[in-house]
Amino acid sequence: MRPVRRPLDPTEPTPRQAAILAWITGYCLKHHAPPTLAEIAKGMGMSGRSGPLCQVQALRAKGLLAEGILRPKAVVYTCSGG
Repeated sequence: MRPVRRPLDPTEPTPRQAAILAWITGYCLKHHAPPTLAEIAKGMGMSGRSGPLCQVQALRAKGLLAEGILRPKAVVYTCSGG
């Protein structure tokens, strides 16, 4: 197992978090709605929901994601209103 490279700035996402954030942003722009944990898991090739949940929680803690209320079970909201 190789070591995980941590960013020096605690508000910076890890490479995996940055990839998930980019996927979420692309999903949001395409669908005009936030993805669910299941959709994140499927889109990122993860087998369960605990992985995306941990990453989403970390991104929220860093202030990079906010909780969404646009649809049932939506976990993130990155779409800008307009």
